[in-house]
Amino acid sequence: MNVVQELMTMTKLYSGKDVDKKALKKGIRPVIGVEAYVAFGDRRERQAVPGQKKPYFHLVLLAETYTGYRNLIHLVSQGYREGFYYKPRIDKEILAQHA
Repeated sequence: MNVVQELMTMTKLYSGKDVDKKALKKGIRPVIGVEAYVAFGDRRERQAVPGQKKPYFHLVLLAETYTGYRNLIHLVSQGYREGFYYKPRIDKEILAQHA
C-alpha cells in the first residue's frame, strides 16, 4: 500500500526536507507544495491593480520530483526578493522559467 501525505504551506518551504525524510522512513510518500501569491502583472510592480481588492491571487503549486522541489524553492525565494508587496508574489514570467 502506497500512502501519500501532503505538506503545503503558505509561501514558505522551511520544513519540506525534514518532513520528507521522516515521512519516507515511515512508508509515507509526501507531496511537497506551496500556496503561492501570483501578481496580476509584473511581480516588481508596487501599485494596486484597478478593480482588484488585492494585488495578487492564490495558486497551489505541488512538487512531483526533487527537481520540482528545487523549482519551488526558486519561485518562493524570488517572490520574497523581487515580488514582495504586502505578500511575497511571483508572476507568470518566473512560473514559466521554473515550470
